[in-house]
Amino acid sequence: MLKAIIIFFVFVIGILNVIMMLSRKKIASSIRKSIREEEERERNTPKLLYGMETKVLPIIEKDYPNIDIKDLKVKCGSNIIYYLQREYDNIEAITDTYKEKLNNKRISNYEYKNINIHRVIIKKYDKTAITFQMAVEYILVDDKNTEDKVQDRFEQVYVIEDDIWKLDSIKSV
Repeated sequence: MLKAIIIFFVFVIGILNVIMMLSRKKIASSIRKSIREEEERERNTPKLLYGMETKVLPIIEKDYPNIDIKDLKVKCGSNIIYYLQREYDNIEAITDTYKEKLNNKRISNYEYKNINIHRVIIKKYDKTAITFQMAVEYILVDDKNTEDKVQDRFEQVYVIEDDIWKLDSIKSV
């Protein structure tokens, strides 16, 4: 009788182990699936932008009545494309120091394709500089030709120099 009870408990413990193992696999699989779905959602959702455009635009227009913000935003879009494609000579209105910095920049093995600018906003302003923030989507191709869709956020700073707004920096944020 004792032998039968021991065999029964070993059998039950074996079944419980199998059930726990299957449960762990199912939970792990579910977690991996959730992570993949979140990564896919992130690849397809433009980055949020944080700016103060509604507050600073009237101030900018008061300080610089002839400024064309729409034109500067278009330049931001063009300049980010030139920047990512390493066509630095095509960047419009750039400070000499930043042009020199770009020309000395180390070239990466990455290629940027299908660049799409979702939105450009004014992030901050002071009397001598306007910082624009933009949501950018692109396909990043590495040196092994692996393509990855990326949603990114960039900032461009324009400074006033000789009554012309000139690009002074670009960075991913």
